[in-house]
Amino acid sequence: MIYDHIVKFNGKYYNAGEEVPEKEEPLPFDGTEGISDEDIVLETDSAVGNKAPGRRGRPKKSEQ
Repeated sequence: MIYDHIVKFNGKYYNAGEEVPEKEEPLPFDGTEGISDEDIVLETDSAVGNKAPGRRGRPKKSEQ
């Protein structure tokens, strides 16, 4: 593919107008391949909801 700007692809810079290869090479291992959906905890899950109940939001303005 030819771009109208400088592109970095697979660690190599290509000038505007140069042919940039489109072959997708595998990404290096980043450690996430062994994670399953069960290992992910969302903010809405009970693990986050165990906080003590309290007030949320901006404090009220004090009267002067």
